[in-house]
Amino acid sequence: MLNKIKYYIIGPRHNWEIGRSTFIVVGAFLSLFFLSLILIPIYQYFVHEFTSASLQKGYEIQKSTTQKLESNLDQLKQKIIALQLELEEKNSSLENLQTLQKSDNQAQQATQEKVFNYQLELNNLLTAIKNKDSQIENLKDQQKKYSQQIQSLSVNISKLEKQLKNLPSKKPDAISSLLTENSRKLLAIDQFQINKNKNKFSIRFNLRNLSDQPQSGFISIVPLHKEELNQTIVFNRQKALPFSTKIFYPITTEFEQRPERPFAGVRVIVWDKNEKDRLNQNFLIK
Repeated sequence: MLNKIKYYIIGPRHNWEIGRSTFIVVGAFLSLFFLSLILIPIYQYFVHEFTSASLQKGYEIQKSTTQKLESNLDQLKQKIIALQLELEEKNSSLENLQTLQKSDNQAQQATQEKVFNYQLELNNLLTAIKNKDSQIENLKDQQKKYSQQIQSLSVNISKLEKQLKNLPSKKPDAISSLLTENSRKLLAIDQFQINKNKNKFSIRFNLRNLSDQPQSGFISIVPLHKEELNQTIVFNRQKALPFSTKIFYPITTEFEQRPERPFAGVRVIVWDKNEKDRLNQNFLIK
């Protein structure tokens, strides 16, 4: 009986009729439709809240991570600045060390050069000492020879003195002439050298004392032309060179000459204090 209940919709057309089952289906559909319209916003609200909470949490986590990264970045920047400063200090220290090393190398090189120069000077000094030693040995040998000559002269003088005592008194001039000849042998010219250089020539020699007593007087060195070699030279105190020696007296002098009229020789005259010649000798210029 219920299934046969029918519903009629009043309207302009009288043939609209709906069965009960159809009405229930339509009502259920509409109820579901309205229920879905209610439930969907509620679902969207909860989904939105959940999503918002998740996004807020993620934002906070991202913000915290960003802050940590910024803090780490600041620390890294500070470390980089510190490392750059340390690097600059090390570079400056390295430059200073290189400068010091360069100066040390220069100082070491200068020291080596000084040592080399000192060694050269030392070698030269040792060579000069050896030469001086050889000269000293030669001088000692010459001194021995001169001592022997002096001893022989002393013996001759003692013999002459004995002869003088035995000679008659009426020959004093002959005796004085003998003594003068022997006194001349107390001095000698040694190591005479003449060096020519263009329009000049120099003379070097040693005036040797052959006695054991000091000798003194004057020396005249006169350049002579060929026609003047046998000329007599008078004592001139202004041109004479005074001397006093126990062993030897070195003499060095220099003369100028004209090329068209050169000198032929040099005369060396040794005068005593009484202006008497004790040595008178010519030396030819070759």
